[in-house]
Amino acid sequence: MRTLVVLLLASPISALDNGFPRPAMGFNPWNCFGVGRNGRFKFNVSWAHRFNDSVMRSVADAMVSTGLAAAGYEYVSLDCGWTTGYRDHATGEQIVNASRFPHGMKALGDYIHGKGLKYGIYTSASLQQCCSKIYSDSTDGSLDHEAVDAAAYASFGVDYLKFDGCDPVQRSYPAMRDALNATGRPILLSVNGYDMAEVDRVGEFANSWRTTGDDDDSLLGSLAPRIFANDVYAHLARPGQFNDPDMLEVGNLAVLGNVTDARAHFSLWCAAKAPLIIGTDVTNMSAAALAILTNDEAIAVNQDPLGLQAFVVWRSEAHLPPVGATLPPVPLESVWAGPLEGGAFAAVLFNAGEAAATITLTRAMLLNSTRHADVEADADADAEVDGGARARSPAWLLSRQKSYEMRDIWARRSLGAFSDSYVATVEPHDVLFLRLSPVASEPSARRSVESARR
Repeated sequence: MRTLVVLLLASPISALDNGFPRPAMGFNPWNCFGVGRNGRFKFNVSWAHRFNDSVMRSVADAMVSTGLAAAGYEYVSLDCGWTTGYRDHATGEQIVNASRFPHGMKALGDYIHGKGLKYGIYTSASLQQCCSKIYSDSTDGSLDHEAVDAAAYASFGVDYLKFDGCDPVQRSYPAMRDALNATGRPILLSVNGYDMAEVDRVGEFANSWRTTGDDDDSLLGSLAPRIFANDVYAHLARPGQFNDPDMLEVGNLAVLGNVTDARAHFSLWCAAKAPLIIGTDVTNMSAAALAILTNDEAIAVNQDPLGLQAFVVWRSEAHLPPVGATLPPVPLESVWAGPLEGGAFAAVLFNAGEAAATITLTRAMLLNSTRHADVEADADADAEVDGGARARSPAWLLSRQKSYEMRDIWARRSLGAFSDSYVATVEPHDVLFLRLSPVASEPSARRSVESARR
């Protein structure tokens, strides 16, 4: 019997032959250690510093010692700044910045692998990498060097490639995909700069793709507008192919005291099946940030095997003023929902306002959240098998399920049964992050859930 998961896995991911079905989880140094082409740090605080070999080894150590690795964060990645900005004239290869990485790139990868983690690297679909544009004649972008770069990364032991834009040339995206496939090494591919006018094809070239510009550590000024911009592409998400509204600012937010904002940010990223790439200094992390990043129930929503992105199923008419011409206004209140494995649902009730708000979740909203999955249902969805109803789509399961147990993911407690609606009071900038699980005592529902899992 075919299930939704099987059907979704039969998607165009075969064009990218690497076998990564779920959103990536890991670390990237740019938000906390990166220095742009203007010479300024991305996260401009007194303790900011560049990343180098010793820093990245310390990051790998911290990923293990803090419990982040055990929570599922496995990639330790470099960003722009590991090259000199140039290529070797004889080999055509990118020249490693030996002053920052004196032991070479393979040695760093071996150290990261020795910690039980995976190794990520950075390049761009252009002539120059982003931070290398400080040198007008730099040549370290991968445009027309995809094959030599992919081969080098495979020899380093790379498991993850961040393939940035920086005045990208579109032919470089399929070229890099093909070059990575040719190495025979499974390397997860995350891209930025892909032409979103052809976004319906992006899953052929990447496991995840940026849908917005770079974020910063402001919930309402940057993060919330970006997750709403990301919402436009919810229909594209499926196993192995995910929308990326940019890296996590959770630790940076929490360090500055915005714990509520950080929790809301993480909830929305988890529900939207965004890659969970930590952008804070994990060697100097607050307890509050660590508690948010390692919430196993929130992570389970993000890593759910269905791979279906939660999206906005209700928004208030009132909204915040837009923060820029390219980003949508953020509604004062919104409800996000999406199906999970086994007939369950995730829901986020988000209050972007400055006063407590009453927000309602309804069964109709849950039904709306299934519309990107229903197209995968079989035509004989009402067929009877073994004396019980055959489970097909999340919408079909919802129609058979009378009640759900509501679990508050942050409070880690049950809120009781959900039937047709639930009204909650949500504090300013906060969320109510829910998992709604079918009540197992209903015989027909139990058979439906068991059938869906087969």
